[in-house]
Amino acid sequence: MNIDKDEKIILWTGGWDSTFRILSTLLTQDGPNIRPLYLLDTSRASTINELETIHKIKKQIFKKGKYYSDKLKPMLIIDSSDIPEISEIREAYCKIRQTNWLGSQYVQLAELINHFKLTYPEISIEADVTGLKFLHAFLRSNVTTYNGMKILSSPMQDNISKSYCEIFKYFSFPLIFKSKLDMHQESLSFGISEELQMSWFCHTPRRGQPCGLCGPCQDIVKADMAWRLPFLSRLICKTKRNLNKMKEKLNL
Repeated sequence: MNIDKDEKIILWTGGWDSTFRILSTLLTQDGPNIRPLYLLDTSRASTINELETIHKIKKQIFKKGKYYSDKLKPMLIIDSSDIPEISEIREAYCKIRQTNWLGSQYVQLAELINHFKLTYPEISIEADVTGLKFLHAFLRSNVTTYNGMKILSSPMQDNISKSYCEIFKYFSFPLIFKSKLDMHQESLSFGISEELQMSWFCHTPRRGQPCGLCGPCQDIVKADMAWRLPFLSRLICKTKRNLNKMKEKLNL
């Protein structure tokens, strides 16, 4: 993998959080060049939407001038099937899943970073994502600033923390204390709102539109940004939320 040592590696999915990080970092005067990194998983329903979105956003960025096209380097795309499994990371993931939900993409990303010996690439986990409350509490309690990066401190004491650390010790977390609404407000101030609103978020799109059912669609509504969903998707999302509330009341 040919990466200049002075380049900042940012994991880019085409989603709101990672797109905000790409855009806001580009605006930093005299900052490092950016090398986006994308983990390709052909089994994921949103892969085509994500790659198309990234392409559209890059075209929009390049319209701003040569400074930005020079600073944003070509994206590295790594196929998940080409990454060797690492037993320590897999075992840690299994221990976490015994008590908490965690997406398998974090395992693949950790294995990717380990395999290619990358130094703390940025992962855009924001302040509050539905279904990951334990992870966010863990990260917020254990990140420390090192050379301007937010990374995990060590050592960890209890077994579950050690398991999380085994996976997330490879990343830096620039957005862990920033919400989606914070990013929206900052994008208006920075003049990057148009590009940010081009970002993609749905994991299971239907006919090219956000489904309103998946976690990211639910997160958009929770973040008071339901306006990003088409009307029908908003209706589906609202119906699901109401059904979930009814189930909670009935203890179903």
